[in-house]
Amino acid sequence: MIVSSFKLGLIPEILKMGLLTPVFKNKGSNKNATNYRGITIMPILLKLIESVAKAKVQPKILKEQNRLQRGFTENSAPMNCSFFNEEFIRECRDAGKIIYIALLDAKSAFDVVTHESILRKLYIAGVDGLLWKLIHSLQL
Repeated sequence: MIVSSFKLGLIPEILKMGLLTPVFKNKGSNKNATNYRGITIMPILLKLIESVAKAKVQPKILKEQNRLQRGFTENSAPMNCSFFNEEFIRECRDAGKIIYIALLDAKSAFDVVTHESILRKLYIAGVDGLLWKLIHSLQL
């Protein structure tokens, strides 16, 4: 089934069905539904397909990704970004330059990014053909 999924670029609908479990966020009233996060347990075959797809996609994404944008990237620590910022600020101060810094808290970024924009970025990064079709079929 896994090999067929990659050959056809499709994931069977049965593998896209999971068991949704509400998990309390530990803040607010446990009687309020907004204080729960939904965790979906998916079939192990789907997890295997996702792992293989990730191994094929990740090198292409990392090649295109800005080296300063490393959120959720393996072997990359947030401290690297902090170190870069400290060095930049120090160099600007030493040179007597004015520094403007804008910060963005993107903790809910995944709630607003559309699947279409992510798929477009993957395509631009070189993920195409059956692999792109397979990833696209995940969200249908």
